Amino acid sequence: FTFPVKDYYVKAGFDFNKEDFSKPADAFINEYNKQVANAALHKNADFILKNFKNKNFKQIIISAMKQDALLSSVKSKGIAQYFEKISGINNHYAAGKLENAILILDEMNLNPNGCCLIGDTIHDHEVAESVGCNCILISGGHQSHKRLDQTGRKVLRNIDQLLNLF
Repeated sequence: FTFPVKDYYVKAGFDFNKEDFSKPADAFINEYNKQVANAALHKNADFILKNFKNKNFKQIIISAMKQDALLSSVKSKGIAQYFEKISGINNHYAAGKLENAILILDEMNLNPNGCCLIGDTIHDHEVAESVGCNCILISGGHQSHKRLDQTGRKVLRNIDQLLNLF
């Protein structure tokens, strides 16, 4: 799996000179939207988020999920109260995460050197590198531990290991 998502489809053999990208993207997102409510949080996610909030960490979500779906999902999982900002994208083609990160750093007057992006994709590493912040990756999501490890970032096997780092 890759971001931007369009690159994933190209690697899978789609030829967007013959077929419009919106067709497979729309088919995927329709199925995704049917299933997203069934996705569970990582074990202990609520405890870890609460722990970070008690330490006065500013917690922000920057996601490649469409903004309205992201807000709905975060609220339905009961974790919205832990975040100062929840930022998704304005389309369902999973493009714009880097731009959102840049805007949020500026809007919230955050020094990237004091920030840590916690994610589960190589793209999260790329976003962190582009904005100049630290990054920790968690395997078990979209990409394997082995692929994440190739970024040179610290890669954890589960989110519980975050408590030992902070």
